[in-house]
Amino acid sequence: IQYCTVMADTVATPENGQKRRKCALLRVCVLGGASRPGLPLALVLADRGHSVLLIEQKEEQLRRLKAGEFPFLEDGGQELLQRCLAQNPSRLSFSSKLADLRGCDVVVLTVGTPIDEHLNPDSSAVEACIQELSSHLAGNECLVLRSSLFPGTSERVRSMLRARGLDNRVSCCPERLRLGYAVQELTQVPQLVSGSDPEALAQAKVLFKPLGVDLVDLSLQEAEVATLFLNAWRYVAFGTANQFYE
Repeated sequence: IQYCTVMADTVATPENGQKRRKCALLRVCVLGGASRPGLPLALVLADRGHSVLLIEQKEEQLRRLKAGEFPFLEDGGQELLQRCLAQNPSRLSFSSKLADLRGCDVVVLTVGTPIDEHLNPDSSAVEACIQELSSHLAGNECLVLRSSLFPGTSERVRSMLRARGLDNRVSCCPERLRLGYAVQELTQVPQLVSGSDPEALAQAKVLFKPLGVDLVDLSLQEAEVATLFLNAWRYVAFGTANQFYE
């Protein structure tokens, strides 16, 4: 695998000032970059050394981000955005055009598979995203699926790409973070990583290695199921606590 040849020798973090790193840098595109799963990840990756392109279709959201305004409540988010704009402007760029992702090593998708009115998984949003995205891919990017997915969705995405003549690698690396505390927990909570092949897994590890957390190797379907089990456990824990409170 050939990654960007630049090396992140020093990366500034608010906790430890200058800390030496020896991680290969990637050119990363985050789709839905102003969303709750996308924006904290984009900023933390840029802060830790990767070159990040944030793509968001809503022009007003982009205008606010460029002005240093964080669009939702996130502990530490406002400060991180302003630090990235002030200290690392070359590592964080913004766009509303999918065509601008050309040349990126990794494309992060923040589209999930919710359930419909009959409680069946709805993959239409993911399929629509892949259909629109495919015309802008060169075929050598690694697609990282970041949201909660119905088991089998990652393989479905790869099949859709192959049907369009694209040989992109696919990785499922779901987030498992508390709402409003993603900026903090991205550098604290172990990260699940998986890949459609060894190269996809290796590139997922390069992506998340600068965060300094443990990386847990799984298969695509294991990663998809793991986050669903975690969500189910949280619902049970919260429900039980509420019952005792009442």
